[in-house]
Amino acid sequence: LEKLYEFGPFRVDPEREVLLRAGEPVPLTPKTFQVLLVLVRHHKEIVSKDDLMKAVWPDTFVEEANLSRNIFMLRLSTQL
Repeated sequence: LEKLYEFGPFRVDPEREVLLRAGEPVPLTPKTFQVLLVLVRHHKEIVSKDDLMKAVWPDTFVEEANLSRNIFMLRLSTQL
C-alpha cells in the first residue's frame, strides 16, 4: 500500500493515479500525473530535467517539449 501525499488542498493517490483538490478529482493525463508523482516523491530534492524525463519516459526518446507541455498542464490544473 503506497502512501498518499498531501499539500495544501491537494492529495495525490499513487495507487489510484488520481490527484484530488478538496476531495474532487483534478483531470490529468497519465503522463502529467507521472510528472507530478516524480516531483512529489522527490519534493526535498532538485529534480533535473533529464532525471524527470528518464523517470516519466524510460527507454523512450521524447522531445523536451513533451516535458514542458506536461509541466504547463500540471501548473494549469493546480492553480488555486
